[in-house]
Amino acid sequence: FIYVTAQNVCYKLDPDLNIKSYYILPIKGQPGSTSIYNSMKVLSNGNIICKGFFEPSRKGKQPYAIITVLGTNLSLIKDIPLPEASYGRLSVHIHNNKEYVYVTGDTTLIRYEHRPGEDPPLVLDTSWSYQYRDATTRLQTAGGAAICMGDNVYFTDSAQPGNVGPIRLHRVNLDNAADASVFVPFPGTRN
Repeated sequence: FIYVTAQNVCYKLDPDLNIKSYYILPIKGQPGSTSIYNSMKVLSNGNIICKGFFEPSRKGKQPYAIITVLGTNLSLIKDIPLPEASYGRLSVHIHNNKEYVYVTGDTTLIRYEHRPGEDPPLVLDTSWSYQYRDATTRLQTAGGAAICMGDNVYFTDSAQPGNVGPIRLHRVNLDNAADASVFVPFPGTRN
């Protein structure tokens, strides 16, 4: 089957692109809010995760992000609110025989361990996180998708417009998030 997320609907299509089933993903916020699902991944057991982001229309309201876990038949397994807004796409990686979902939040890179059959099926790994920026800075904005290579995860900050400093590349060790480096490969770049 082919799985597609368009706006706030996840579709299951057959090879001829006929809709076999669909699930309407949750939308948070009030009228005028921006609500998007910008990431969909399939986990090793076939379950699907979709990440939604909701930008409030009223000043003073905080952005909100959620991961929705769906079964292969598109039945809801769990909605998991994220601890902070997340603009980048999700990444899934198996490391040391554990499957992790990496989330680049507004200020911090975090990961969830996938535990099939448990409730919740994604559990925040509280022993591993990397704060890459202060929320009050204008030098950099929120980061993009994380990419795992070898024993490290890489991502850039300033995936959102509005930064006044250069785009930075971050390297974080998968076993020890305190083992991290920041590179400025293109000092004059801005998003």
